[in-house]
Parts: sequence; C-alpha cells; structure tokens
Amino acid sequence: MKSSLRVSTKQSRRDTQITTDSDEPHNNIVLSSQLDGSYKDHVDLHKKSLLSIKMSLFLPIFIFTISAVFGINILSAWKIFKEKILILAAGTVLGLVVTITLIYLLTAFVLLSHVPIIIILSLEIAAIYIINSHTKAWIFFKRVPTDKTALFIFIALLIIFSFITPKILIDDTANNNGLSTGMINAYGDLGFHMANITNLAYSQTIPPADPILSGNYLTYPFFSNFLSAMLLIGGASYSQAVNLPAFILIPITLILFYCLVRSLSNNKKVALIALLLFAFGGSTIGWLFIIDDFPSLNNLSIELLANLPRNYTGHSGDINNLQLVNPIISLLIPQRSFMFGMPLAFIILLLLIRKEKSNHFISFLLAGLLAGLLPLFHAHTVIVLIPLILLLLTGNPHRDWRIFFITTIIVGLPGALYYITSDASASTTPHLQLGWMSNNNNFIVFWLKNSGLLIPITIFGLFLPTPNNIKIFAATGLAIFSAANIWLFAAWEWDNTKLFVYWSLFTLPLIAYTAVHFWQKGNHYVRGIIISLIIFHILSGSIDVLRLTLPKTQTWPEWDNDNIAMAELIRSNTTRQDTILIAPYHNSPAALSGRAVYLGFPGHVWTHGGNHIEREEAVKQFYNGEIEQLPQLQPQYVIVSPVEHSFYPELYIRPHWQLIGRKGAYELYKL
Repeated sequence: MKSSLRVSTKQSRRDTQITTDSDEPHNNIVLSSQLDGSYKDHVDLHKKSLLSIKMSLFLPIFIFTISAVFGINILSAWKIFKEKILILAAGTVLGLVVTITLIYLLTAFVLLSHVPIIIILSLEIAAIYIINSHTKAWIFFKRVPTDKTALFIFIALLIIFSFITPKILIDDTANNNGLSTGMINAYGDLGFHMANITNLAYSQTIPPADPILSGNYLTYPFFSNFLSAMLLIGGASYSQAVNLPAFILIPITLILFYCLVRSLSNNKKVALIALLLFAFGGSTIGWLFIIDDFPSLNNLSIELLANLPRNYTGHSGDINNLQLVNPIISLLIPQRSFMFGMPLAFIILLLLIRKEKSNHFISFLLAGLLAGLLPLFHAHTVIVLIPLILLLLTGNPHRDWRIFFITTIIVGLPGALYYITSDASASTTPHLQLGWMSNNNNFIVFWLKNSGLLIPITIFGLFLPTPNNIKIFAATGLAIFSAANIWLFAAWEWDNTKLFVYWSLFTLPLIAYTAVHFWQKGNHYVRGIIISLIIFHILSGSIDVLRLTLPKTQTWPEWDNDNIAMAELIRSNTTRQDTILIAPYHNSPAALSGRAVYLGFPGHVWTHGGNHIEREEAVKQFYNGEIEQLPQLQPQYVIVSPVEHSFYPELYIRPHWQLIGRKGAYELYKL
C-alpha cells in the first residue's frame, strides 16, 4: 500500500512533517540520544545476545542458501525443468516456500528462535543428501543447458538491484541518523511491514495477531514478512531483514516471467520484449512531463536525475491522473507480498503448461501445493490465477487436472476459510465503480495515456496465428482488465492496481509475439516503428527504475536512534501479550518493538478491512484526559513523545501513570 492514502492524506502529510521538517525537535532527540549512555550499553548487550558475531552474519545467508539448494534438488531430481536458470530461480522460490512453511508450523510448538530454524535447515540438508544419493539430482542440474540470454539478464538484474534494494531501508544508526528510506513509495508501507515483521519475530501467535489493531487476528498475507522475521531472529539487522529478500526475489521474479513467456512462445525475443515492457512499464506518457521538472536542460546532473520530484509512471495522487504504476517501484518493492505472489504464480503456470510428459504427476502435485499455500503469500494473485487456470483447463483438457485441484483444496482450504471468515472479507467483496479511477475524464483517453497502444495491440494480436496458450493468457488478461474497470476489489480504489498488473502480465506475451511476428515479416521501416513503439512504452518506467540506481541524496526518516532504543526498551519491559497505546501513525517506535498497538495508522487498518473510527476518536479523548477507559480492550502501556504532543496539544499525563523509561524525548508509561 502506498504512503498517501486518500482516506488520510492530511494524516500522512502530518506524519511526514513531524519526521522530516521539524528540525528543532529532531535535533533535540539526537542530542538526547548522544547523552544517554544506556543506548550504547543496550546495543552492546543486544549484540552479545546473539549466538555469536559469526552466527549473526552466517545464519540469514544460510537460510537462503540451504533453501535454494533444497528446491533446486527437488526440481532436478524429478527433471521438472530442463534449463539451468529456470531451475535455479524456481528452485530458490520453491525452497524458500517450503522452509518458511515448515518453520512457521514448527513455531506452533516452540517460539521462533535459532532452534526451529536450525532444525528445519538441518532436515533440508539431510533431504538434499538423500535426494542426491538416490537420484543424482546435482549431476542432472550441471548437465542441463543454460539459456545464455537468461543468464545475462539475471546477472544484469542482480547488479541493478544491488544498487536499488539498499535504499529500501537505510541503516545509519552509527551516525545517529537511525533508519530511513530512499524510496517515497516505501515510506508509508515500511511502518506496517516492520510492525508485522517484529510482531512475528518477537510476539508470534498462531494465527498471527494484528500488530496495528490489537485484539484482532492479522488478515494480511504474512508469509513474506515471516521470512524477514526469520532473518531478524537469525541475526540480521532491521535493514538486512527487509532488503535482502528484495535483492534476491525481485530479480528472480523478473527472470521467471522471462522463462514463462519463453515457454509459452518458444522464442527468446518474445520473452525479452515482454520482460522489457513489464519491468519498465507504467503510465505510458508520463515521461513527457519530465521537461517541466528541469529548469534548464543545461543543468543536467546525476544528483538532479536521482532526485526527480515525481514518479513518471504515475501514483495514487497524480495530478495528471496517471495511475498505471510501474510494478517494480510501486508494487514489488513497497508491497512485499508481491515478492512471493508473482514468482509463485509464474512457477505454478510453468508447471501446468509443461510440454514434457514425464513426471506429469509430480508437476501437478507441486503446482497444487504452491497454489494451496499462495493465499498465505498473496491474496490478489489467487484471484487472478483462478480464471486463467480454468481457461487453461478448457484449452488443455487432456491433462489430469484432478491432481492439481485436489492438492490445492487440501493444502489451501484452511487458509482460504480463515480469510473468508475474517473481517477483511467484507473489504474485498467486489463493489461497483465503473471506469476505475478515470473519474470525470474520458475513459478511452484515460487508458490511452496510461497504457498507450497495449490494449489495441492485444486485440489485434488475437487474430494472428498465435500459440493457443498465449491467446488464453491474453483473453484472461482482458477479462481481468474489464472486471477491474467495473468493480473495486478492495476498500481503497487504488488497490485495483494489484489486478491491473496481472492484466499487463497476461497480455504482454501476445503483445511481444505480435511485435516479433511483424519484425520477422517487415522491412526496416516496420522494424523502426516497432523499436520506436517499445521505447515509447518503456521510457517512463526506465526513468523511474534506473534513477533508483543513482546516488541519492534525499531520504525520508522512518525511525531515529531514540525510536530504536525505545523499541528495545518496550520489548524488554513488556510481555508478548501487552498492548501499547500510541498516536495513530505509521512509524511509531512500537512498530520495531514486536508489540501490538491499540491503533496504528488508520489508513492501513482501513485498507486491511478493519474498523478504526471508534478507536481513533477514543485515543484522542484518552490522551486529552477526557476518558479513562478505552473501548474494546485496555492497553497496558502508553507512549508519550513529540508526535503524541503534536497530535494532541491538550495531552494530559496522569499522576498515577508509572514512568518505565525514557529515550530522548520518548517516554513509556505503564497504565
């Protein structure tokens, strides 16, 4: 979810001012942190509490390595795929899914710690040895051919994201600058995700509790954040726990899309064009507005390019109504569940459309297993896969789909029932809104400036001699596009972008196939037009994505050093069941503490299907001394800081509140 929700725009702006524009309070907080020696003592104690410095660096990498090798061995043992980069990418995701699921199931009996992580990884090491002893899986993996184009793309993506992902959450605590982000798209989301991650790490329950609406169960797909919780418990820092999964999984997501299109079209050029249109997609004409942001073209510099004032692929509040956002900067990075949702979708589809007849049972069994677990990773992906798989069934009736559906139902029924019966189900019930966010604009003009010629090319491509599965994908994409322009599938209208991105993904194979078709049959004029059209459609996204690789001077503070110290103080002086009262904003120190708050950022609560109105008013009355009892449940602790004073100028600290500790300008009281 983006940082600026329409339901709470003023709230979001106020949060930003408190954190970034109020220089005097911020400087006072840093000074207090420097004078408070207990913070340094706590950091030293925290480091010593890990198994060792070596373990703190080793275990998070070990989680990824063993999981990847385990998944690669499974795919190689049964010869599921026969290309090395595909096996590597799909095996890494498969292994991580198995590891996350098994460790989470084990935490039903023991708290998340090094112990369950090491137990599951040890079992996977044993399984790797057994698999290789009986199947020679590693020999098969070494012998399968390598798509050199895929290898080059994958290496290029890893290099690009080695510059991008460190900016998601920047750790500068050593210089008393705390934690910040270099991506405005991630600014609002990080507060919720860190609250979720630390709650899963330090206060876990099954089912997990909602960290921003205490007393309720979490109705957000949480397995992606559970991976970060594992890394945090394994010794990773806050920034490493957030950034490392993005660095690995986003390039894997993109290369799996390339592999999926390659499998559908049997053509690397088609796959490459589709990948370019996806990775650098977004509102098509956004790049035209870059001219307005340069005072003079003679003043071009890396610093200026790195700090351009807007996203040219659009965002929720764009004054030009550019809404078709780039999937990397606006979905994969800030909305962490997409990092598993998309690659899982691609792997499931790759398993279902395999041309090889060998190990058909294993392929459909694995696809069913992953489809059953998918709701715990990303709910919107489930919605879009259902119609596509049903169409694939009708187009490929000779396959034994019973294996897939039976496995999916058995594995996925508990998770599906949990979400269906939760409070979030009401917010996801489709409700009518024709034209999505075109508002008073002409519907056709709205989509032409957002998607360019993608829709006309898709319709035209349906009449070309195209592989059947590509047409099935495109037909599903057009159906999703139509549905998302008629109904809203979430409380916040902007969240329909989570469906529109799959419209794009499912139609791009046909669009790319059409481009290659005319490239092969046309002269140099036709080829020039094709190149121009591709550049026209990817220029906005190229600006938005590639500028993130440049040195960036602007950051948005999330938690200063006193926030971090206060989070540790909260964790040390409260129990896992305790509730903290804060002003309802997204980047409270409680978000790092692993404790649930009475009410977090109302925009997050609303978009996840919760009701924040009663609690929001009650929090105001409580801080102002108008009431002593809060509705629904009673917090055990309350935070008083400059943020609370800013929200509630009449804030009244009762004489009977017990001061537990103070970190700079942040105080924790027991009620």
